Amino acid sequence: MTLSQHVAVITSDEQALIVASDLAEDFKRDSALRDRERRLPHPELEAFSRSGLWGISVPREYGGAGVSNVTLAKVIALIAQADASLGQIPQNHFYALEVLRVNGSESQKKRLYAEVLAGQRFGNALAELGTKTAHDRTTRLTRDVQQGRDGYRINGRKFYSTGAIYAQRIPTSVVDEHGVQQLAFVPADSQGLNVIDDWSGFGQRTTGSGSVVFEDVFVAAEDVIPFQSAFERPTTVGPLAQILHAAIDTGIARAAYEDALHFVRTKTRPWIDSGNDKATEDPLTLKSFGHLSIRLHATEALLERSGSSSTRPRPNPTPRPWPPPPSRSPRLAPSAPKSPWPLAAPCSSWPAARRPWPNTASTGTGATPGCTPCTTRCAGSTTRWATTTSMRRTRHCGGPFDECS
Repeated sequence: MTLSQHVAVITSDEQALIVASDLAEDFKRDSALRDRERRLPHPELEAFSRSGLWGISVPREYGGAGVSNVTLAKVIALIAQADASLGQIPQNHFYALEVLRVNGSESQKKRLYAEVLAGQRFGNALAELGTKTAHDRTTRLTRDVQQGRDGYRINGRKFYSTGAIYAQRIPTSVVDEHGVQQLAFVPADSQGLNVIDDWSGFGQRTTGSGSVVFEDVFVAAEDVIPFQSAFERPTTVGPLAQILHAAIDTGIARAAYEDALHFVRTKTRPWIDSGNDKATEDPLTLKSFGHLSIRLHATEALLERSGSSSTRPRPNPTPRPWPPPPSRSPRLAPSAPKSPWPLAAPCSSWPAARRPWPNTASTGTGATPGCTPCTTRCAGSTTRWATTTSMRRTRHCGGPFDECS
């Protein structure tokens, strides 16, 4: 039975965000346990692959959703917020797909993109130890002349190979006989290839970022793509790598912030000199959370702006609030029920269970009892937001807006 019989194909930015949001809820459940006991997330990765999210950057002309870099960053941030390791593992998969898009031949794109849409995961074997600088590479690519086969042999050792232990292909940076770097998409079951699970990092312990050893490993010529040239002219390869890094960190920061809020609301005692009965009313605590909130929102806004500024030729979806709706209450009130993010499809098309306000098209931005929504996304509306009141509401209702006018 082929992988494609089990893998969904995502067709839009909106679908990708909804699927990622649903998956994140499942991944969050045992994420701390997996990290503490270093339980490699094989079942979670299978669900991740079957969801179709690993193929969302495949261009539309090759059967993928061709999502924007903003959407890709949001998907990664959502997953990283739920489980930092699961957010990190696909980073180099998407990086390799961008190298393929920029430098691959038409036949390489058709074949490798099809593998990804069928559920295959790409890892990486890029970094090396013992070189003069972090950018130097010693892993060699030499022409294989035996029996007239059109291919090469790879010899060398890599480390920090995130995702290699889970991958069906391992994109590997190699230096050819002319001293030029290439990227070889090596099948993980190749003879002479050894993936070593020796990752011992502090935190993110299940990324599988161990070592990969190549001993006379054969790779077909059709699986070798120019790599160095992607950095000798303006391309999106480098910027995309940075956006993905930032998305992972942003998701982790959002999770830390939300965990801190929960801890203060449920565990913390007020400072004896604060004059308050609850820690959530301590002015110094409120000030600290205010500073954290501002920095987090700035990070999320900058990441969205960076993704939007990319020259990658993909659809530019309407900007929408960053997930999840931020907690900005000056009183650190209990979390309000969260509206389903992303807010993309018309409300009338959502399943009834996903509508935050019964019998309405509201986004649920004011879901705390006693509050009323001040903004809605109306079904069929051609505008992004519709204002339901002309009054300025300063009380925070647990949604993404502190006040409306």
